[in-house]
Amino acid sequence: MKIMFYIDVLYKGGAERVISNLANFFSTYKKYNVYLVVDKRVNNEYQIYESVNFVSLEKSNKHPFSSNISRIYLINKLIKKYNIDILVSFKPGPVFRSIIASKFTKAKTIISIRNDPRAEYGSVAAKILSRILFKKTDGIVFQTKEASNFFKKNIVSKSIIIKNPVSDVFFQTQRKPPFHDIVSFGRISSAKNHILLVNAFAIISKTFPKEKLYIYGNIDDKRTFDSLRNAIVSLKLENRIFLKEHSTCVNDLLSSAKLFVLSSNFEGMPNALMEAMAVGVPCISTDCPVGGPRELLGNSEYGLLTKVSDENDLAIKMKYLLSSSSRINFYGDLAKQRSKVFSSDKIYEQWDAYFQKVYETKRGRK
Repeated sequence: MKIMFYIDVLYKGGAERVISNLANFFSTYKKYNVYLVVDKRVNNEYQIYESVNFVSLEKSNKHPFSSNISRIYLINKLIKKYNIDILVSFKPGPVFRSIIASKFTKAKTIISIRNDPRAEYGSVAAKILSRILFKKTDGIVFQTKEASNFFKKNIVSKSIIIKNPVSDVFFQTQRKPPFHDIVSFGRISSAKNHILLVNAFAIISKTFPKEKLYIYGNIDDKRTFDSLRNAIVSLKLENRIFLKEHSTCVNDLLSSAKLFVLSSNFEGMPNALMEAMAVGVPCISTDCPVGGPRELLGNSEYGLLTKVSDENDLAIKMKYLLSSSSRINFYGDLAKQRSKVFSSDKIYEQWDAYFQKVYETKRGRK
């Protein structure tokens, strides 16, 4: 089977990480002919194995229309040149371009909705395009049931729900007591709402004077970063809250962390939360759309859910765990137990089975 994965860039992000892992896995362990196409190369890309045929379109016309047309044309040529069987795309721009580019080729198309569709496909233009183009796909991968509810039945009928694959390194990482620090991982942007976490930490800071908070993530929004840094200064917590760049040793940082917190306004299936659970770190997350944290943590069965944008509720949940070492251990064990449902081998098997299903389905061309 010849599979082409397509995304805009491979910069540090959840969708980018998943598509990199899929390309590496299917080229190495399934021995498929795998092509990974990006619009352009950037710094700090995820590692891609030599077994993957890595192609960059490097088209960056300033005019959006001409840029999209040229990319569609190049993707269509690549599909035909390499005789691609399945084209898989992540994120709105690549999704729309891949559906159009595959027209009049033999390639089957699978698109994946990676975030809250109300944010990614909620604009008037995106709604119109998705209604027209999504009918022409051969398969759709959602991360949560709630995300699929955004679309009509004719689209959902050919879809599947698959969680993200988490690297085995997180499952193999051993916890290293004594545990210390509250950690959070995610790009610095308004959607991640790190200010909520900062304010909640400020509420409990006097009750737990030895605790420190570390927020790891690349700066996606400079204005948000500046506001976050200024808030920390105004709260006089510069010596207890630290903003750090994205780390390549996330599993090591999690191994000794006392608590992981996700404060997002919305998420798909959050990789950072899944990785923390796989290591066995007790977790708190906002109960945000499109339901990823709730599907992972249950109704606070495997971790604690908190209201979106409610700093007092988050502070109460943090205080509840931090005030008891037995609770830290208890919820850490529950998180580890729950993580078995999204072990990488199970997730890759689901993707492979779906590839086979789409590949073998006989249907007219689009």
